[in-house]
Amino acid sequence: MMQEPWVSAVVTLSVSANDLASITPAKGHFTSAGFEVHAPLGASFGIAGPKSLFEKTFDRVLVVNDQELITVVTTDAGETELPLDPLPDNIRKVTESVRFIEPPPLVFPR
Repeated sequence: MMQEPWVSAVVTLSVSANDLASITPAKGHFTSAGFEVHAPLGASFGIAGPKSLFEKTFDRVLVVNDQELITVVTTDAGETELPLDPLPDNIRKVTESVRFIEPPPLVFPR
């Protein structure tokens, strides 16, 4: 049986890095939803989880291209940014974006 892909994204909040009153509930929301939540770096933090959890939470079908050397994750529309509409109002108000990180270009020495 094939294991479901595990993916990650970066949540960027529209608050200052010391606004723990906004950052803590945002992290708590994603933790409660079942995501692995990473320590914040400023007003951003990483979330990771199974592909299906992202699809359920953000109401988008994800495409995981793991046929190349580096795995690329997008929505089925080819977007790297997830919609914020499915998030609760209090979290959406402080969230600037939730997006998949595009891998850097591979440069091979000649």
